[in-house]
Amino acid sequence: MRKNKNKTKERILKVAMELIYERGFVNTSVQDILDKCKLTKPAFYYYFPSKDYLGVEYLTKQEALNREYLLALMNSSKTPEDFATKWVSVIKKWSKVKKYNGCPFVNFLNQLEISNTKFNAKFKEIELGWTSLYKNYLLEQANKNLIDKNIDFDKAARKMALIYEGSINLWKMSRDVKYLDFMGEELKELMISIRAKK
Repeated sequence: MRKNKNKTKERILKVAMELIYERGFVNTSVQDILDKCKLTKPAFYYYFPSKDYLGVEYLTKQEALNREYLLALMNSSKTPEDFATKWVSVIKKWSKVKKYNGCPFVNFLNQLEISNTKFNAKFKEIELGWTSLYKNYLLEQANKNLIDKNIDFDKAARKMALIYEGSINLWKMSRDVKYLDFMGEELKELMISIRAKK
């Protein structure tokens, strides 16, 4: 019985992941999710006390997926410049797929009213998780003597996040691949500027 309950929750979350990413959080109703899952409202509210609770679950799942794919790219890259190239290459491939809609976190946030602070703590957690992931990657590269050990690692990690977010959002606004090329150029330039001196 427990397996069926978990499957139902997973199915709701899977459909919510698709719809919220495609349409946005505000534009996706609980009824939209239930219609696609062929479930009733009591089934939804059994697992998710509110739509906002589902929103946090969505953000948590997207965060885990984002971390997983970035770690895979980082671990398969020989150098920081190689990582930058692979990262942009993956995003360029995704940009050719109709279902790719840019950054799931910014998409979610952009639909919220400025007065809506319900998700602030989760977004802060995501931002800290990202910059921590980038910083740890750069520290690992420094330990391999590929990055200068005297750089400001926090600042470099924030620059990585800014380059990514700025480029992705400008790409989304224009659908012009030049912004993805710009992302690659800027990331490589950053990696070269912090490279260990030989």
